[in-house]
Amino acid sequence: RCNGIHAGLYSETARKLTEAITKGMGKVSFGFDDPNNALRAQLLANVHALSGAKSLTENAVFSELLFDENGFLKPFNRYLNEVKSLNNQYNKDYLSAEYNNAIAQSQTGLLWNQYSDDDWLEHSTAGDERVRASHAAIDHVVQQKSSAFWQTNWPPNGWHCRCTVIPATGKPARPMPEADALTLGKAAAVEPQFKLNSGTDKIAFKDDHPYFMQAGKLNELEAV
Repeated sequence: RCNGIHAGLYSETARKLTEAITKGMGKVSFGFDDPNNALRAQLLANVHALSGAKSLTENAVFSELLFDENGFLKPFNRYLNEVKSLNNQYNKDYLSAEYNNAIAQSQTGLLWNQYSDDDWLEHSTAGDERVRASHAAIDHVVQQKSSAFWQTNWPPNGWHCRCTVIPATGKPARPMPEADALTLGKAAAVEPQFKLNSGTDKIAFKDDHPYFMQAGKLNELEAV
């Protein structure tokens, strides 16, 4: 079916993203009571769901390519070339970004579990000319782990983001009020898809990701 999940495509995407989670977390398994065990399980469920949604999205896009602007079936070679181009886009360019994001989200999810709620943490960029303005805007912001600031500004803050969080050197003498930090974070305009915290949300890709949005129009998606 044109709106079905292609088993091969789904499996290969899920395999790559599973590999990314394992690479980011550095282990295949954790102890039962280790909070990283639940984190890994839920991250894996999330990337498997994304893999299914991506398959549905690609099938829909490839099906739409069958017909030209006048509603006539395209010549096979034209259709094949267009599919090859999109396949390269989805399964090379996009997949590379998704792979790197899965690594980064799993790494910072692990990082979250290293600290206690009363620890003071500092947002830190890579500090070079490649840093995006939206990320530089929240560089060196210091808040306690319990601050709401980290729920929408926890790195990664965008595709191929290199930001991280480091422990602050004790409690600041004059800490920034949480309300001011939240205002600063909102003004920084972090991409909506990255307004999450992989440590608490235990996901790498939000429900408003385009794949999930498209898949919802095609079929109910359920992943276990």
